[in-house]
Amino acid sequence: MPRRPKTKLHPHNRWFFAAGIFFLLLFYLYQLHLAVRLSFTSSPPAQPTLQASAPTAISIPAIKLNLPVFPTIINNNTWTIAPQGVSFLAQSARPGTPGPIILYSHNTNSRFGPIRWLALGDKITLTTANNLLHSYQVTQTLTVAPSQIQALAATQETLILYTCTGFFDKDRFIVRATPISP
Repeated sequence: MPRRPKTKLHPHNRWFFAAGIFFLLLFYLYQLHLAVRLSFTSSPPAQPTLQASAPTAISIPAIKLNLPVFPTIINNNTWTIAPQGVSFLAQSARPGTPGPIILYSHNTNSRFGPIRWLALGDKITLTTANNLLHSYQVTQTLTVAPSQIQALAATQETLILYTCTGFFDKDRFIVRATPISP
């Protein structure tokens, strides 16, 4: 049986082949990004304190951010996201109680994208369902991998703002703030 000659890709076709592979890879990486966005292998260790009120609004004057806050949950290791405004992780602590108060949102200019420009000492105010104001001061900002959930832990009252950052939002940007006296 005669051997079939090896066929080589014409140099022009090699570029199309490489570009096709690149775009397929890019598409699948984006799909993977959507699948893991704001998801973890386990929930943060905080437990809610039911007698305290949940936050209903957040105000950050330094970045001119004023948004409503909506309670959300972790469902099947995926963090649900409020369709507008900011999400409050209902399993986390509430303002005025010990533990992490976790607020998170998309990394867009109209949501939590601007929190990356917060500086140490900037003020954040939460309004709760019972119309109380709780003021916090930024004490730390950090970028972590999604698996580093220990960055969301706290034993004292700590406000934690949380969003995606980095290439294809593969990392998480966290702002930690502690209560200040009124």
